Amino acid sequence: MSLKKINTLLAAAFILFILGLTATLMVVNGLLIMRVTRKVAAVPATPAPQPA
Repeated sequence: MSLKKINTLLAAAFILFILGLTATLMVVNGLLIMRVTRKVAAVPATPAPQPA
């Protein structure tokens, strides 16, 4: 295999690795946001204080 083909394959593998890593981080970030959103939604709303 020529050096040019090896470099091309390495570049393609690196790009796929970066894309996979980015997608994984986006999924993890989305899951964390969903978890926080559920916790906030689960907190009961406190009524506004009524003036005496």
